[in-house]
Amino acid sequence: MMGETAMTGLRIVLDGPPGAESGRFVEVEDGSGRSVDAGEWHERDDGLWELCLRTTSVWPLVVASSVALVAYLTLYFGLPG
Repeated sequence: MMGETAMTGLRIVLDGPPGAESGRFVEVEDGSGRSVDAGEWHERDDGLWELCLRTTSVWPLVVASSVALVAYLTLYFGLPG
């Protein structure tokens, strides 16, 4: 698989790379590529949407991959680090 890594934990799947017209969210997968029911979507007061992760189901995976996830999302969404 192109771009395959040895990373375990959660994978946030998008349909395109970061850029001026970034990809859209597809799903959250575990390390073997299976879809994970990781949380619930909520519309925020500012008009944005957020995926609220269920800590009971995914917390160990989030902790294991949190540094990589934050770095990726910071790059992907252009957030201040």
